[in-house]
Amino acid sequence: VFEAFAQADGSMSRRFGGTGLGTTISKQLVELMGGTITAKSELGKGSTFEFNIPVKNAKQPSAINKQAQQIQLPQLSILIVDDIEQNIDLLKLVLKRNQHLVSVAINGKQAIAKMESEQFDLVLMDIQMPVMDGLTAARMRRQYEQENGLARLPIIALTAGVLPQDKQSAVEAGMDGFANKPINVPQLLKEITRVLTSGDTQMAETTPIAEKYLRVDLDKGVELWGSKTSLFNEVTGFLNKSKTHIGTLQDLLDTQAWPLLEEAAHKYKGVAGNLALNKLMYSFKALEDACRKKSKEKASRFLSEALNELHEITECADRMSSATHTAIEITPKQPSYTELIETLLMLKEHVQNSEFDDDLLDTLEKFESDRKNEITTIITACNDFEFDVALNHIDTLVESLQPTNEPV
Repeated sequence: VFEAFAQADGSMSRRFGGTGLGTTISKQLVELMGGTITAKSELGKGSTFEFNIPVKNAKQPSAINKQAQQIQLPQLSILIVDDIEQNIDLLKLVLKRNQHLVSVAINGKQAIAKMESEQFDLVLMDIQMPVMDGLTAARMRRQYEQENGLARLPIIALTAGVLPQDKQSAVEAGMDGFANKPINVPQLLKEITRVLTSGDTQMAETTPIAEKYLRVDLDKGVELWGSKTSLFNEVTGFLNKSKTHIGTLQDLLDTQAWPLLEEAAHKYKGVAGNLALNKLMYSFKALEDACRKKSKEKASRFLSEALNELHEITECADRMSSATHTAIEITPKQPSYTELIETLLMLKEHVQNSEFDDDLLDTLEKFESDRKNEITTIITACNDFEFDVALNHIDTLVESLQPTNEPV
């Protein structure tokens, strides 16, 4: 029952069926969230579908969320400094959603040049970057401001490091705030507000993102990316782009190239967090810690966990993509406007005699275009035996679809 199927008789779908993908897509969604789905059916009684997924307990809105909802910042010009494309895309999405202007630098050296040539209200600075790291760039900016008598440009550190010494290093480098990676939107907005509206130099406390056992935190993912579709596209993009490089991680472990493996784990930990792939994020976090301690046994275990989780996510994404393509493939070819006019005129002959033809209504319903609302109105009127209403709408639609109005 969970396999995709198509209606043998397309004319039946309008009244008695559908595309045959409802249970298939449900299965893919449940599995993507780390759950299972089952079905039981008993003749004469009906069918029961059950699914189990790991979810968090519902909570009252946190203080951070409540404060974030009350934040009303003016439009700001913000410089994002990060070397990972996924982080940049997410920050741009979040900031532009809040009406801010955004510029990007991919390392500390570029950031220094942009801060000297352009005017910004705020800088969001990653700590670990090639060419020049965020701490060095912050120190150089503070020195430049002192030498040239410039006002202090607020800089917020973006880092996955949550230890007290990480925050202390940011303060000593001249940074004004501290926000977690993976990005926690309410916490980031709260920290931006604190830095811009208060002289208090105390760094904001951070909160854990989600439980480790969730494969995908859909609530967080949708909050970050705006929709399930955008989140799915970002996940599949990450899987496709990272496939080759992730395949080299085992070689790094075998040769005990600890700095390179730790750097890769740090990178993928952040990306996975931004994509709300919690289990993957925590696997890479554990791998990063194991590399820092140069524990080959633990690193091997956590790398295996990460690769297995990637495999599961890839399989789920492939099945979701396959189901989507199947839906597209079995969708009937849409008729042209000329065919639509012919169908409407044939239907009109029936409607004038206070009757309608089911096959013609089926054909109309399959026509997907910007005229869908008018078509639906005609079908509804016919089904309700309101033939005068249907006739008026048919005449109006046919007139608007004459060849002079047909798109080129």
